[in-house]
Amino acid sequence: MYDSETWTLPKENRRALLVWVRRVLRKIFGTVKEDHRWRIRSNDEIKELYGEPDILCAIKKSRLRWLGHVERIETCRLPKRMLNGAPGGKRKRGRPRRRWLDDLRGMGVENWRSLAGDREGWERVVTEA
Repeated sequence: MYDSETWTLPKENRRALLVWVRRVLRKIFGTVKEDHRWRIRSNDEIKELYGEPDILCAIKKSRLRWLGHVERIETCRLPKRMLNGAPGGKRKRGRPRRRWLDDLRGMGVENWRSLAGDREGWERVVTEA
């Protein structure tokens, strides 16, 4: 999960990440012996045994936490300049690539710049995510 704050996750990558996590958890929790037969645990059983929110939720929270941090830092620092800057030039022909801030719309965060200035208010936004 290192550097997950800066990722943009297309649907294929989200799905692959969830599959990988289930595969790891399935290995950790192992199989079940019922009626003298071994069977693999279902996804619902694994989710119930693990008891933690899925990895996508954790990534979403870390991304929002990082965004609040970047919004509050000084304007001259590089992360803030990269967030607010416009690189110039033209985009390539075809479908535009996903941008990091485009994912915020999918998260349902409105007026994030004003909320990020208030640490307690921003923490509520992060925990609600």
